[in-house]
Amino acid sequence: MKELTEQSSFKGTLGTYINAKDLFAINNNIQSGEYGIAYEKEVTFLKNFLSEIRLSHNFDRLIEECKELGSILLEAHTIFKDYMIWVAEEKKHFREYLFNNELLKEEEKTDDFLNKFSYEWVDAAKKSVQSKLLQLYNFGNASNATLSIGHTTPYSISDALCISDDINLCIGTNKGQEEDICYARLALKIDRELAFSHFIITIQYKDKIWLVTDKPTMPNPQFRENTRNPYRWREEAFDNIQLPYGLLDHIEEWRKESKAVAKENSSEVYIKSMRDFLPPASKILIKLIIEELIYNVIPMKQFDLKRIGLAGENVKLLGNGKTLENVDDIFVKINQEANEERINSIIYPTSTELIKIDPTKAVAQYIEAGELCTVDEIRKIAIWSQKEELRRHKQKLLNDAYTRERMRADEEELNKILFDNVESLYEVVFSADIVFMCIEDENARSFGSSTESAIIQICDTSLFKSSYSKQYLTNYHLNNFRDEWHVANCVMCDCENPVNLQLKIYSYKELCGILKVKREQLPYTFQNYTANFYVPYIGNTILDNVNPEYKILDLRSRELQHYYSIGIPLNKRCFNKLRKKYWKYEKSLVTINYTKGTIKIQEYGKGTQNA
Repeated sequence: MKELTEQSSFKGTLGTYINAKDLFAINNNIQSGEYGIAYEKEVTFLKNFLSEIRLSHNFDRLIEECKELGSILLEAHTIFKDYMIWVAEEKKHFREYLFNNELLKEEEKTDDFLNKFSYEWVDAAKKSVQSKLLQLYNFGNASNATLSIGHTTPYSISDALCISDDINLCIGTNKGQEEDICYARLALKIDRELAFSHFIITIQYKDKIWLVTDKPTMPNPQFRENTRNPYRWREEAFDNIQLPYGLLDHIEEWRKESKAVAKENSSEVYIKSMRDFLPPASKILIKLIIEELIYNVIPMKQFDLKRIGLAGENVKLLGNGKTLENVDDIFVKINQEANEERINSIIYPTSTELIKIDPTKAVAQYIEAGELCTVDEIRKIAIWSQKEELRRHKQKLLNDAYTRERMRADEEELNKILFDNVESLYEVVFSADIVFMCIEDENARSFGSSTESAIIQICDTSLFKSSYSKQYLTNYHLNNFRDEWHVANCVMCDCENPVNLQLKIYSYKELCGILKVKREQLPYTFQNYTANFYVPYIGNTILDNVNPEYKILDLRSRELQHYYSIGIPLNKRCFNKLRKKYWKYEKSLVTINYTKGTIKIQEYGKGTQNA
């Protein structure tokens, strides 16, 4: 250690494997009498060091450098020579292990092929098993059968590779329950969306069955149909799990050749011999993965595994007709308070209290009886399904009420309300050259917006022109509705060919505040109107597990997502009269408090928020 003083690392080839600071740390522990800590550090140091150099092709250079670095490494010189002999012997045993792989054909066991394989393949198999995307579950009836740590129970891998949409064929039948042997089987479950197909490794020991699967956990049952690129979503599994995902590329071709697939309700099944069909590398990796599961993973994890079963069986555990509550742990909570406030304030054409959903019946529409899932997963899907069914029923009530005839009639009715309250309207529109508005008791919770009251421009009188311009023509006029080819007469003097002054409406709350009317006094198809700006952001409906009810929206809000436009037809003389009477500021801010039923107009930009 004295000869290494002032050095932080070794030079040359050895320097890539050893950090001198590690040796100093061990020496300090020894000098301090902390022998237990020193021992643990020595074991870790040697384990990491030997692991790093076991694949090295530079043993000769390492040995020579050890001679040059002083007496402290002379003994390492001898150790490395012995280790090099051991490595050569171990490679020989590894080749023998590969030669004994029952899945390899004799013609595949060539020197050229076997020389390509090393411990990296063992590491790849361990990495696959350790991946969070490959999950181990208990399956079937509970049993006392266990695999003890350090056991030497023999195993048998089925040569039959089952590729099917029938889960029972994929899992297979039970083997003899008394034999002291592990049976392993690999299958590919074909999903209705091919990219979500997943592998199932069945391992049985006596009457105990474990399932290992890369079955993707989807945020909601509609994810399959809604995602734009399912293969991209599965890339992580393709990159980290050494299973033969190339099988997916063959299925379309097999489907063309298969006559059974053409029959309605028939199972899609292809049985392949792993020995004859899979490439040599896949056969070696599958064997290594199964060995890792049987000898290391299952013995360590078998007592705290989740039980997985078929969805049809797990649905029965929900109870019959019982509404599922306690949904706080199911859905993402993005703007939960704002979304629930909006949903609860929707006025339906009839009461929704009688809508009752049986979750056990609802879930059957979104999950196949043969899908694998845990009891907790089926509960989450059932709650989502229950909410989705409620959404469908409530949305249908709105869709049926918002007919084209009723919406058109309500536009005419709104015109009458506007006439009856025209002075209140003028007071807002002509309060400034540019008018802004915020709803005080409803903070904007849109994607990317702040949580403070949102300020939005609703009118710009500077756009008013002295001659008619179709640019400012809208379909909804303050006086009697006419088609877009016939401009309404001036609202004050009834002269022809006026110009439209545009007022943008973003919410029924804005209408109530400006016109000083109650919500129930508005035509029904305006009582729920909410433009996108005031619809709270609910998250990505594909990637997030969103409460389906948050997606309820009336037809007018859906079609007019940006704003509802009211055109005020005026000629220039009438416009100037109104501006002279009501104008106060260059910019004004109209603050509406819907709950209190108050409205306040003040100068915008001085003592108020910026837009």
